[in-house]
Amino acid sequence: MLGSERITIPQWEKHGVEGKERKEGEPIWEDIAQGQIDAMGAGHVENQLGQQDSIQLIEKFEGRDDAVWIGVYDGHYLPAEFLEDEIVPNKMAVAHLVEAFREAIKEGKNYEDAFKSAFAKVDEKILSQGWGGTTATVMLVEGSDAWVANVGDSHAYKFKKVLKPERLTADHNIISNKLAKKEAIDRGAVYARGYIHVPGGTGLKLSRSLGDRGMAEAVSHEPEVKKFKITEDDQWLVVASDGLWEEVGPQVVQYALQKSANAEEAKKKILEAVQNVEGGNYDDVSVVVVELKK
Repeated sequence: MLGSERITIPQWEKHGVEGKERKEGEPIWEDIAQGQIDAMGAGHVENQLGQQDSIQLIEKFEGRDDAVWIGVYDGHYLPAEFLEDEIVPNKMAVAHLVEAFREAIKEGKNYEDAFKSAFAKVDEKILSQGWGGTTATVMLVEGSDAWVANVGDSHAYKFKKVLKPERLTADHNIISNKLAKKEAIDRGAVYARGYIHVPGGTGLKLSRSLGDRGMAEAVSHEPEVKKFKITEDDQWLVVASDGLWEEVGPQVVQYALQKSANAEEAKKKILEAVQNVEGGNYDDVSVVVVELKK
């Protein structure tokens, strides 16, 4: 079980957070004036091989009191591939994706095209450094409007009080999504033993990611982008790496949310649920819990 692993709150300055410095364990935001968000909580369960996830949180995005940028990036690489910790794929995404998005907006692109442009630029940067890659799931909330863009299998969900959880992101895992598998094969990949391969390359379970030089054209960097509304019936948003959804699933997350008084408590209950799974797969788990105003 995962009980032998430690829960860590990310060191904010290492994860691209803008705004005031926060101490470990301190709530993210008690309140965001004039917005839809009431409070947030974030944290990791780290595996025994080291942390390859990153969380990014930016409040008052572009000067708007009601705007928040959330990013979860789950890297996959061998540490020996990268000479410096700062240039591993998930941390490169933290460092460059939001700036590339801002540049695209300044060029007059709409949000969907800006996300696609930003993902393409970060993909190029990661490809220039090594053979590894990362998932990327980014959510931008502006009042009652929100967008989510993703490659890979780190997902975002919206939760109401009683209804079934709504997944907001596309699934690019070739095991859980046959369309993702077909997409990769159509681009030249070969499927064998749960992975897609290209001649002379490495195996991967994703049809879309950032980086992954060894997969050539078989893996796409283009995100799927979705715009959605936050309504008065919505209570929570949760963005997390695949370790959460594979270990406990959205129904368990929903139960933890229903039993929690605030975002920090919900985050802790969710991570405890991961730790209590028998025979866990020791994957990193990173989660951001957003409590919406009632």
